[in-house]
Amino acid sequence: MKPEQKESFEQELLELVRSLEAGLLQLEESADSEHVAGLFRHAHNIKSAAAMLGLSRVSAVAHQMETVLEEVRNGRRAISSATISQLLAEVDSLIALLAGAESTSSFPTGAGSAASLSPPTRRFRLGLRLLPDSLRNGLEPLRLLEAVAELGQVVTSTTGDSQLPSLDAIDPERLYLTFELVVDTATSDRELRNLFLFAEGAGDIELGEVAPPPATPEEGREPSPLDRSTQTLLVSVRRVDALVELATELSAATAQLEQLRDELGGDDRMQSACAGIRRLASRIHEAALTVRLVPVAPTFTLLRRYVRDQALRLHKSVEMVQRGETTEVDKIVAERLFDPLKHLVRNALDHGIETPAERQAKGKPGRALLFLEARQEHGRVVLDVGDDGRGLDLARIRQTARARGLIAHDAELTDAETSALIFLPGFSTAEQIGELSGRGVGLDVVNRSVLALGGDLRVTSLPDAGVTFTLSVPLTLAMIEGLVLCCDGQRLVVPLDVVRTLVRPQSDQLTRLPGGGEVLRLADAVVPLVRLNQVLGLSPGAAGLPRMVVVATAQSGLLGLCADEVLAQESVLLKGFHRSLRIGPGVLAAAVISDGSIALVLDLAALDKVITKSAPASAASPAGALMRE
Repeated sequence: MKPEQKESFEQELLELVRSLEAGLLQLEESADSEHVAGLFRHAHNIKSAAAMLGLSRVSAVAHQMETVLEEVRNGRRAISSATISQLLAEVDSLIALLAGAESTSSFPTGAGSAASLSPPTRRFRLGLRLLPDSLRNGLEPLRLLEAVAELGQVVTSTTGDSQLPSLDAIDPERLYLTFELVVDTATSDRELRNLFLFAEGAGDIELGEVAPPPATPEEGREPSPLDRSTQTLLVSVRRVDALVELATELSAATAQLEQLRDELGGDDRMQSACAGIRRLASRIHEAALTVRLVPVAPTFTLLRRYVRDQALRLHKSVEMVQRGETTEVDKIVAERLFDPLKHLVRNALDHGIETPAERQAKGKPGRALLFLEARQEHGRVVLDVGDDGRGLDLARIRQTARARGLIAHDAELTDAETSALIFLPGFSTAEQIGELSGRGVGLDVVNRSVLALGGDLRVTSLPDAGVTFTLSVPLTLAMIEGLVLCCDGQRLVVPLDVVRTLVRPQSDQLTRLPGGGEVLRLADAVVPLVRLNQVLGLSPGAAGLPRMVVVATAQSGLLGLCADEVLAQESVLLKGFHRSLRIGPGVLAAAVISDGSIALVLDLAALDKVITKSAPASAASPAGALMRE
């Protein structure tokens, strides 16, 4: 088998493993025979596929899972939280083993491989109450106990001496003691009973399976980078990216052809041919971009597993509800969304959701609700992460903000402005930081991650009814719709979704501040100005009246981007910079625009930081002033 063929099969095998994990997570809620049979077939298919690829350890682990699921299907084993945790641990082993297979293109067989093969175990209790004459008949109970101990790991051992007489009455050839052993072993109960066949009639021998205590891991499984990758493409992502770039170059070449047609004055046939090429290039470009789209379902599945593990650890009862799993988003966006979503989920579990006792005392159901929802709106992907827990304590947030000097003591804030305070670095009302998180601690990191994706993050809360975080991110990072500006001869691109208005300013609208900053006074706002030629190092630039100001929305409020001219509105493909290039703040990426020239795509989050360091709080809206503090 060729290496590229084997890689494709391994990717499909990984998808089967993830599908099996999703089915196991549903097993606690739906344990009907058809669902169990489907899981059994999944494990069998994984075993067979791994054997075909020569992945012997993967096949062995899948075989162990198949055995356990067969016992569940036939009623020989009950479905319990411990059994599901055991099967999920084997899923972790499969993912780790496949990660080794994918990274080396040959399966690791040494002792130092990513995961060790640990067959599924069951817990048995053995009770021995042999007849007093057993020793005279050659039956030694210690030999029986040692034989059982060799088949697994002893959890507890107990010796009963209630029948032991006084020392002067002991007969050394009589048995007075009883024994009890609890052992974890992969051996079946039938094989264990076979050890005692020769001891039948020698007393009472009790052997039965007991349920181990529910697993409470120190930390929920942190999904690996391989987990977070949305492997639903059966072709190399590099090939897809190359296709998108070729489609973009075709669009640029079409624009150059149209420009040449206009210069030479082509006839009707040339006009028709150019229009046809333009339509074809546009369709190819759109089709290439859709190849990069993947559903958010794998990301949601990873979060569902994380919620289950952490809820067990925190002794909280949580039902996770997912909606919109089929919503598609760019593959890179899907991968980068995992960390912000995981932090919001962790925050809800640790501080937002109460314990069952606390909820019942408030008249709530003991089982909390945590929901994830995804949908597309106006070319963007919107995700909601919410819970029905405590909600934000707005009064306490205001009190903490005043105590830290973040807002004036007499400031009157709306609920939305108060809620926005939790995104400030290090802001927290928690007296003690929880083991997982603190409400507000780290949310600034989440906010920065979302802004880096070109998105925004909002929060709404109701007292004792929960908190909902809403993330809005671009459908794709490969391409954006933007305004092309000209500034000192350099082409610049501003994402269209942040542009509020275009202004040709008058001299009486411009105000210079004592600290050196500048603001533009509009009818409904005061907007800090960003001299792009100075910030980007294009030229020192004159401090005169700018020809054009693009008013854009940033985290702190509105920003006015000074430019010489607005050239066009275009869809542009983003291209990252090589590591050896040192790009200053304010530039997100490069792009090739329709006339074939290179444009710099502006990073509004970085420009916002530049202006917030110099502009006073009064230079923008109240919300902007709040964030600048």
